[in-house]
Amino acid sequence: MKTLEFLPEALREYAEAVGWYEEQRPGLGAELATDLEARLEQAARLPGAGRLATGAPQRFDLRWYELSRFPYALLIGTMGERRLVVAVAHVRRHPTYWRRRLGA
Repeated sequence: MKTLEFLPEALREYAEAVGWYEEQRPGLGAELATDLEARLEQAARLPGAGRLATGAPQRFDLRWYELSRFPYALLIGTMGERRLVVAVAHVRRHPTYWRRRLGA
């Protein structure tokens, strides 16, 4: 199992989402973090399990891993020997905002 690394922007999105939910109701941010961590573990174990990102540069093998309870998805790609979390995206956000992170 490869360790996943975060792009700085994705790590910031993670923290902002958890913080926002925690402000809405104490403990809810922790529940989101638990859901995110479970999906990260799945993505690390099963790199091909996510839904292939359409319109993305194929060289990155970008895949979406949707959360079950919250309206978020992880976008994870393979870059050489590295597995990178490119985005922690709200599913209603502009669908391709993360492309500039890859120079695409």
